[in-house]
Amino acid sequence: MDRVQGWLSRVKAVENKADDLMRHSSQEIENHSRGIEAATMLRVVETLMGEGSFELVAERVPEDAAEEINCESTIIGMVSTFEKAWRCLEEE
Repeated sequence: MDRVQGWLSRVKAVENKADDLMRHSSQEIENHSRGIEAATMLRVVETLMGEGSFELVAERVPEDAAEEINCESTIIGMVSTFEKAWRCLEEE
């Protein structure tokens, strides 16, 4: 009889534990899913950090990339044209 009583108390303990597990199972499953999601996100972040190592973002332009043009003579010639246009506007 003691053997049966011991077995029944172990069954009751397992039953109580199973009931408790069932009550908290949805929360545990959600936590597990969030853990998997967090681990996946961590791998993505680590990959991006590895890819984001840029030693050189911009290159220097060679010094002779642009040709210098002397604009002084052009500006002087345009001054007389500007003055003529201005006088015409003032007369109106």
